[in-house]
Amino acid sequence: VHLSDHYAQSHPDEDFAETFAVWLNPHARWRSKYRDWPVLKKLLYIDSLMGKIANTDPTVQPDTPAPWSAARMTSTLQAYYERKRKALGADFYGYYDNCLRRLFSTQRYGPPDMPAAQLLRTHRRLLVRQVAQWTEHRKYNIDQLVGRLIDRCEQLELYGRPNDLVGLTALLTAIAGRTFRPDRRVSR
Repeated sequence: VHLSDHYAQSHPDEDFAETFAVWLNPHARWRSKYRDWPVLKKLLYIDSLMGKIANTDPTVQPDTPAPWSAARMTSTLQAYYERKRKALGADFYGYYDNCLRRLFSTQRYGPPDMPAAQLLRTHRRLLVRQVAQWTEHRKYNIDQLVGRLIDRCEQLELYGRPNDLVGLTALLTAIAGRTFRPDRRVSR
């Protein structure tokens, strides 16, 4: 599974693995599919590297335990996902309802009012980009947060206006500031 274009890998090993998986797939047609994408440079590098080492014996011996071996792990996968969910704010369901109700309305007064979820969807990319830029958080995490707010706005049947975007950006920035740790590797 390859993730959407705004996703930034959280670790260089994951980034390499994702790129390698695309390169490794014999049906991917990555040269044409990613012709105008920045990732083509990484794919060409992997293609060149694999060409150079194709007939070389591996330097790691099979009987040597890997440092990342599951046998060396002290935590369970369930505990990892619970920590990740908490870090991404997945347990906040309903926690920001009062903030959403203050920002948006439960009544539609006419144009230019629209469902708040629609407002969020329409401006999702802009919101994600701006909040990630100023908070130094990953776009992927901010996008997940916006998705949760869309769900809450639908369930609460809230309405908003385009001029609510400033307040919405401020709310997302405040939530991100309290929920996530900054990723210092993110470039502005």
